[in-house]
Amino acid sequence: MLDSQNQDERSGVWQAASMRVTVFPADAEETMRRDWWRDLFGEAAERISNKPMQRTAEGRYKDYGLSIQVDPVRVQMVLAPRLNAEMELPKGLPTLSDFPTAIQTLSPLADRWLEKCPAINRLAFGAVLVENKESLEVCYQRLGQYLPDVKIDPHARDFMYRINRQRLSRSGVADLWINRLSTWSAIPWKLEMVSSLTDRQVTSSVGFACMLDLDINTAAEYEQQLPHDRLRDIWKELIALGREIAHHGNLP
Repeated sequence: MLDSQNQDERSGVWQAASMRVTVFPADAEETMRRDWWRDLFGEAAERISNKPMQRTAEGRYKDYGLSIQVDPVRVQMVLAPRLNAEMELPKGLPTLSDFPTAIQTLSPLADRWLEKCPAINRLAFGAVLVENKESLEVCYQRLGQYLPDVKIDPHARDFMYRINRQRLSRSGVADLWINRLSTWSAIPWKLEMVSSLTDRQVTSSVGFACMLDLDINTAAEYEQQLPHDRLRDIWKELIALGREIAHHGNLP
């Protein structure tokens, strides 16, 4: 296996379109009652939307958009690009940064969140990663490098491949299994931006991309609460497993 520096060099080819941390609290009533944004930042969110059994708090974190989505089952923190109509249209799909840099941005927030969170049953790390390419055929060639056991027809369309390869956790929590769910796809994309400064002129950009959706999570079969003093260790393990997939592809 390559060292962590070389792993980051290749995983850096992937750009992070979004990153997420998800916890599954043990107490549904406390989950809905708690102000998760204020717990994290010490102040109210810029925007709060309430729906039956669902609440979303949104605001800005550094140069990015951050949302915390709450329902009785899970609480999810999502980091995504901030876009507005006056920005220059990106040449590729909007992203945060390269994957390793995006992890460095998210991890301090996740560490603070896990220190403050109540008892949880499950923990998950997620990311949507993209590699912009010049054609679908080139996308398929690239995905073939990550999926050597999968035969991809270069003339096919709507390719998607999903697999979960579980591993036993090395965090020190006995009998804890980790789901390593990865979804690989190749997509055509189109972006349109309307400018209010030029009589609502529409500009557009089109292209193609490889996409990798990572969902690395503690398995539901673990029926106990996760030890609070091990949450950060588990989180680091989830990130490491995500990096491994982004670098090496579909490994057992």
